[in-house]
Amino acid sequence: MKLELVQQAVDLFIETLPLDTIDINTESARWHDLYSKECKIFDLLRRMTDEEKNKYRTVVKYIKK
Repeated sequence: MKLELVQQAVDLFIETLPLDTIDINTESARWHDLYSKECKIFDLLRRMTDEEKNKYRTVVKYIKK
């Protein structure tokens, strides 16, 4: 298992956490930047093996707590 994709996705996930609270009307540029990063997470997930996806889910679960 290569963990580079998992690490990249986790890093992007952490960066995009503020997306939940940003007002697109007042911080449009920042919102669009974070949304773009969130889209990159899905691209990385598409390239991961099932084992890598499970590792990503496990790490994200602990970050969300």
